[in-house]
Amino acid sequence: MNLVDGVMEAYSPAYRVQVIVSLSSVNGVRVWYLYEGNCGSCGRARSCRKMLEDEADERGIELASDERGIQPTELALNIFSRYIGGASGDVEKA
Repeated sequence: MNLVDGVMEAYSPAYRVQVIVSLSSVNGVRVWYLYEGNCGSCGRARSCRKMLEDEADERGIELASDERGIQPTELALNIFSRYIGGASGDVEKA
């Protein structure tokens, strides 16, 4: 657990994926399942993207312009892989 930034790495045995639990003053407590989702057909993709951009802003993570257009599941990996070892290599396909 990174107590300074409020990021905890975990694992979901039920879904067999890596999980990030984040504590944010903007978003509160959020659980992010690190898998390749189907954001293109999800009605919550815009909401997820906004929450992730807020998470990055709060932690001082500058997102490149090309990162702002990627799927939220990939954006979550880009943001939270800075806190955990090897998250991007452990992504499951949904």
